[in-house]
Amino acid sequence: MLLKNCKLETGFSTVNQRIVATETASYDIRIENEVCTAVAPQLRPLESETVIDVNQQLVLPALREMHIHIDKTYFGGPWKACRPLTKGILTRIEEETWLLPEQLPTSLERACQVIEQYIQQGHYHIRSHCNVDPSIGTKHIEITKEAFSRYEQYITHEIV
Repeated sequence: MLLKNCKLETGFSTVNQRIVATETASYDIRIENEVCTAVAPQLRPLESETVIDVNQQLVLPALREMHIHIDKTYFGGPWKACRPLTKGILTRIEEETWLLPEQLPTSLERACQVIEQYIQQGHYHIRSHCNVDPSIGTKHIEITKEAFSRYEQYITHEIV
């Protein structure tokens, strides 16, 4: 596959020794067997190679999310303001004793919505923490595994 007319960042513009912008240039990118094999201006297509004109869109590498909790999220539900911390982290720990069981019926749906959002934003890997505690047992592990299994053709994942 040949990606034509890709905008790539090539350096920085500075004013008074401070970076104020990035510089870009137009390049073509060849991908063979899921590996980038060439980056150069004006590459010639190989015989029967698929060519996609990127039309001067900025091309960035895929992203990795390295710390999220897809098993406990408000994402996809109605807006809820954050509750004030009255006892530091203990406030959140106490809150989870009733919040996590309350969210169980929609946890899978919400986890899937978070994963879809990350995929749409260019992520190829998600590392999710997962709660195991007396109020929910191991249900969140099951939910997290199920959510990731639905997207395994699009992303890799870790559960910690």
